[in-house]
Amino acid sequence: MAKLIGVVSKVVGEVFAVAGDGSRRSLIEGDRLFAGEQLQTGAAGAVAVQLTNGHELTLGRDSSLGLSPQLLAGQAPQVHGSEDLAPSQAQLTDVQQLQKAIAAGADPTQTGEATAAGQTGSTAAGELGGGHSFVLLTEVAGRVEPVIGFPTAGFGAIPEFPLFQVAGQPDTGNGPPVVVPPDNPVSLDGLAVEGGELTLNEANLAQGSASNPAALVQSGTFNVSAPDGLQSLTVGGISVVSGGVASSFPQSITTGLGNTLSITGYNAATGVISYSYTLTGNEAHPSGAGTNSLGENFAVVAIDSDNDTATGSLDITVIDDVPKARDDSHEGSASESLLTLVGNVLDNDTQGADRVASGPIVGGSFTGQYGTLVLAADGSYTYTLNTGDPDFVALLGGGNGTETFTYTLTDADGDTSTANLVLQVHNNDDPVVIGGISVNGADLTLYEKNLVDGSSPDAGALIRTGSLTVSAVDGLQNLSVGGISVVSGGVTAGFPQSIATGLGNTLTITGFDAGTGVISYSYTLTGTEAHPLAAGANELSESFSVIANDTNNSTATGTLHISVVDDVPTAADDSNAQVASESQLILTGSVLGNDVQGADRIPTGPVTPATIVGTYGTLNLLADGSYTYTLDKTDTQFLALNGGGNGTETFTYTLTDADGDTSPANLVLQVHNNDDPVVLTGLEVNGGEVTVYEKNLPLGSANDGSALTQSGTFTVTALDGLKNLTVGGISIVTNGAVSTFPQSEPTGFGNTLTITNYNATTGVISYSYTLNGTDTHPTGANANSISESFTVTATDSNNSSATGSLDVNVVDDVPKANDDTNAQVASESQLILTGSVLGNDVQGADRIPTGPVTPATIVGTYGTLNLLADGSYTYTLDKTDAQFLALNGGGNGTETFTYTLTDADGDTSPANLVLQVHNNDDPVVLTGLEVNGGEVTVYEKNLPLGSANDSSALTQSGTFTVTALDGLKNLTVGGISIVTNGAVSTFPQSEPTGFGNTLTITNYNATTGVISYSYTLNGTDTHPTGANANSISESFTVTATDSNNSSATGSLDVNVVDDVPKANDDTNEQVASESQLILTGSVLGNDVQGADRIPTGPVTPATIVGTYGTLNLLADGSYTYTLDKTDTQFLALNGGGNGTETFTYTLTDADGDTSPANLVLQVHNNDDPVVLTGLEVNGGEVTVYEKNLPLGSANDGS
Repeated sequence: MAKLIGVVSKVVGEVFAVAGDGSRRSLIEGDRLFAGEQLQTGAAGAVAVQLTNGHELTLGRDSSLGLSPQLLAGQAPQVHGSEDLAPSQAQLTDVQQLQKAIAAGADPTQTGEATAAGQTGSTAAGELGGGHSFVLLTEVAGRVEPVIGFPTAGFGAIPEFPLFQVAGQPDTGNGPPVVVPPDNPVSLDGLAVEGGELTLNEANLAQGSASNPAALVQSGTFNVSAPDGLQSLTVGGISVVSGGVASSFPQSITTGLGNTLSITGYNAATGVISYSYTLTGNEAHPSGAGTNSLGENFAVVAIDSDNDTATGSLDITVIDDVPKARDDSHEGSASESLLTLVGNVLDNDTQGADRVASGPIVGGSFTGQYGTLVLAADGSYTYTLNTGDPDFVALLGGGNGTETFTYTLTDADGDTSTANLVLQVHNNDDPVVIGGISVNGADLTLYEKNLVDGSSPDAGALIRTGSLTVSAVDGLQNLSVGGISVVSGGVTAGFPQSIATGLGNTLTITGFDAGTGVISYSYTLTGTEAHPLAAGANELSESFSVIANDTNNSTATGTLHISVVDDVPTAADDSNAQVASESQLILTGSVLGNDVQGADRIPTGPVTPATIVGTYGTLNLLADGSYTYTLDKTDTQFLALNGGGNGTETFTYTLTDADGDTSPANLVLQVHNNDDPVVLTGLEVNGGEVTVYEKNLPLGSANDGSALTQSGTFTVTALDGLKNLTVGGISIVTNGAVSTFPQSEPTGFGNTLTITNYNATTGVISYSYTLNGTDTHPTGANANSISESFTVTATDSNNSSATGSLDVNVVDDVPKANDDTNAQVASESQLILTGSVLGNDVQGADRIPTGPVTPATIVGTYGTLNLLADGSYTYTLDKTDAQFLALNGGGNGTETFTYTLTDADGDTSPANLVLQVHNNDDPVVLTGLEVNGGEVTVYEKNLPLGSANDSSALTQSGTFTVTALDGLKNLTVGGISIVTNGAVSTFPQSEPTGFGNTLTITNYNATTGVISYSYTLNGTDTHPTGANANSISESFTVTATDSNNSSATGSLDVNVVDDVPKANDDTNEQVASESQLILTGSVLGNDVQGADRIPTGPVTPATIVGTYGTLNLLADGSYTYTLDKTDTQFLALNGGGNGTETFTYTLTDADGDTSPANLVLQVHNNDDPVVLTGLEVNGGEVTVYEKNLPLGSANDGS
């Protein structure tokens, strides 16, 4: 596995990692770099790498660096960079141009040509060949050499200031001798342990064969001696001492095997380095090599202050863990009663640390001598005994056998261990056993009471189910239940199977589970049974034989018992909720309502019928239990009870069923003799029982037809029996007979009293009173009421009686006059005002046919009022009246007239009619036509071919207003007549305009004077040639004349704004080169042509010879650019050089408006390297083997 060197932390421009086989991958932040790769940066590239030893590596532009583990040992890598070249003359020119621009005060970042940097349209940011939408640059420890605009190659160091020499003493050589200090070596001690400094065992891992977490971390020390002073010390890439300064501890790295090396301390005084190594997981040891070991080495490099160096290796050994399989057995034996054995062979095995996730065993299905073993990869197994196997049968009853299966454990390293799974087999000799049958009592019990006619019907309980079992381990040969063959000759019958039993019921075998030996059955009670006569609740029993034998003729028998329990009747004492009395002579019912007849019913009924004379009456009892009791109210014993007295009748009856079972009970009835008064309730309301209002009549002040009928009830109670009942002249009950309803009679006031119902049970009488018209109330007494009463008389059967009065109030309605005005104003243009003073008045119900108003002709201040009895009036203005003329133009006046309402009762109410008078003189006025720049504006750009297509915007609407208070006579807009001689036209009305567009008058509101219009642009109009975005105006004359020929004129103005083309600079996403000689496209792709299009196309066609090739441009904007790869200027670009072609074109519309733009094309001269491929295979391009020679170990001439 390749060693990890570091992770890319920052990238600028193009940076690649080149593998040993020559393949390149583009690097981005987060990519990992490995030993053996070459790091390369492009002409504008730079990269920073976070090394695994905690340091940072940076590489500048146009450089390469081989990646090796030495980088982690602190040795400075050799970086291959390119020389800085002197700038070309063209580059010097660019510098001069920038300097000139800066001197002129311009900002080159704003005026210069756009850079090529940035994200391209076809490649995502960060991908190979793509750019960056944004790159954050931080310090990468690189440097940038200044470029000052002229070559500096070959220049030596030039002092910034002149050098001065200072006279001094001459060196005579007589000074003291110089003592050279000794050069002491650097040494390392404790790194030469045979087999490695530390040894760790996979067996100690959590899943290892000898798990020991503490043993997974091993520690050690070694010494460094540097008498001249330790300058630098690294261990496996960890910097212990740097620049003579010791690092802080602990420091750790992840090793090549994925474990952890930690430097835990360094004692500068003793030179002792403390370290530990942690085994974090199992390693990939040589496949199938058993308990072998892997080594991991860490370079130790120590350098002293005068660069003496000592190196060593810290060696770690990791010992493999291997699996150990052990023979297995099973505590049970496979037999007919235990067909399946399950377990796991791994329970006593040791898998070791290098476990296979899916399991250590090659699973499969293996056929043994007596059955089949299914072994899974996780060690679980299932052994299934085949009891029909000839070898198993040959064991005979009680015989034993052994199955042996071999299996192998294999770990992830390929280490193996083999063991056997040994299973025991036994052939049983077992008796036939029948179970699930009751020895004492019934296996199932059913009850006649659950039958449909039973005392507790329950259809579900009539079918009882059960099961019994048969065990014949040696194989069931025959089985029968009550004569039903369940198994015959070893073959199971189909189910269900049923027979009719001796009692006439049904026994059904519903199923047999050959696996469990369970026989399922049901017994259905289909009807009553003949139980012993009159023996009460007894039971009958029915039995069925069960016989089973196995394949070796062992036999078992048993008996299935079914019990059927008798149902018996139960009679319970009865009563009747009602009491027999004079008002309830007959009581009816059934004595069976609370009795239980039982299942054994007699079709004609369980009761002995009889007619029994009691103390106060007679009982007629039928066989079905129904009865009728008739009270004899003339019986002397009943009369002897006196009024309010009570008595009791008791009758005994007996239930008998078909089995002769009996049950007696009593029917007890209550008797009462009544004597009660007649009582009337609900007629004692103060002020009357109901009230009606004349105001609710159709002509009343609060018309409500539903309120004219008021309803109510009262109650009569006559417990001795109601004989007669009358209300007013309406007979409700006569000699005990109730009349039919409703019944009505006209009242003395001419209204209607109606008896709508009488409930003889509750004694409630329902009635209504309907007000049919006005009644004569006291004259001029305003809102008063009058009353109408109806006598109520009730008599019972013993002539007790009660009387009462049903009273009805009728409330008067009165008129109410309210002051009146007129919405119009009398003036020269409105000489007559008409109306009615009754519009807001309330006349009341008592109306006078001719009308409530006193008629009159009244001369006012400015005119005359003619007022009629029905409230209508006509006011005529006298515009020649001196007082009216004195109001002057625009003056106002008021006329006030008093009137009085009077109803048929003489009730009155006065009010005033107030009218407004005005003297007019008004001009005709037009508003809404004075908008600067026109009332509406439409734009050619909104046409279908315009630069901003919007069909809804082609029609613009507006309004203006005409005010002609003297009356509008004529109104025209353009050629459209809106009002002619005071008559308003219909709308909409349209006319074509001079520009070919449409003016439409959509509406005219004569009340408000608002004229609504719209203007629709139908197509382009002829604007001034080449004047770009200008507008032309179209006007329509508006003329209005009033009834006295006053007039006003205006102009409705519409602006039509021209649409112009807009050309935008174009490029081509492809680059012309030797491999792409022709570029095609269209310059119109990002242009806006505008509405005034030329059919042949907006572009002036041309063939233009450029710097490196020729452009053929057509009128429809399409073009073809052909690169001349022999052109001298193209050749002068040299290999890898780039050039630009710029061609100017112009869009022109039908108005002559123009817009120029440039088509800029990129040109590239390719320079490609010579490449050899197929020679980069690791280990050689081909391999041959001596073993394939004729005398080799694997002779293969091919």
